[in-house]
Amino acid sequence: MQVRGGGGVPASVEAALLNGKKINVQNPISVTTSAQIIKVVEQLPEALGLAQRNIATQSNVRELKIDHAVVQELSLVTLGDPTPEMRKVIDAAHSIASTAKRMEPR
Repeated sequence: MQVRGGGGVPASVEAALLNGKKINVQNPISVTTSAQIIKVVEQLPEALGLAQRNIATQSNVRELKIDHAVVQELSLVTLGDPTPEMRKVIDAAHSIASTAKRMEPR
């Protein structure tokens, strides 16, 4: 089960766990938001959902533990050189990412 239209979480799982192959299930359930994934998994014991960890850990669902983290990479892009305002956002994002990376458990 995943958010309709795919998105970053399924793409990250495919890259990290399936060697880039697409997730292929017989009866996929597509929902609009990650929060709905949790609601469906809570109601269907046979369901396996893909959702951000922070959403899953705030619920009663069980997290499937694996030996390494599935990481989702995000990019900031512009058409042409970034404006000064865009540069501020880019610099802030880099600062936050750098701080988060230093705080990761090893």
